[in-house]
Amino acid sequence: MLEPTLETITIAGTPTALHSWTPKTSKATVVGYHGFLAHARYPTVRYAAELLFQNGFTVVAADMMGHGQSEGLKGYLKSSQSVIDWGVQVAQRVKPQFLLGSSMGGTIACCVARQVPSVKGICLLAPMLQLSVSSVAQSLLWGLSHVIPTAEIIPSSSTSAEKQYRDAERRDECEESSTGGG
Repeated sequence: MLEPTLETITIAGTPTALHSWTPKTSKATVVGYHGFLAHARYPTVRYAAELLFQNGFTVVAADMMGHGQSEGLKGYLKSSQSVIDWGVQVAQRVKPQFLLGSSMGGTIACCVARQVPSVKGICLLAPMLQLSVSSVAQSLLWGLSHVIPTAEIIPSSSTSAEKQYRDAERRDECEESSTGGG
């Protein structure tokens, strides 16, 4: 496993862990976004970062607030807009040519790409995308987020390593990485 360099920066007022895989000469810069309850060094993002690094790309991935080594209430994301704004701020700071998104990070990458002119392309790894959400579901989720904002309502199966990898070794690595927090 190739260890990235770690830097702490402030994004949206929160100390944020920024992990970088930087080759001696770089073809381009990629910003990676991880999924819910994961982090920048979670196996899915790390595997892609290491592959890109080995092929001459600089990869920078930040731990979202409350994830990995960044500060904040574990797993708590105030709103989808706050996460997108956070992603845009990371990209504006790094000025990438490409974005990489895994799971929820895929959604973030799609939204960020529309707002950051330096982005030339995106790579999505098992993106969490739903093109249409009913107004009833939107209203219900909005209401819950205001009444019980820290309630754990996303089923734990959605972050299951067993559903992400068939290979037992990879599943074990994901489980270990989740409990270690990055």
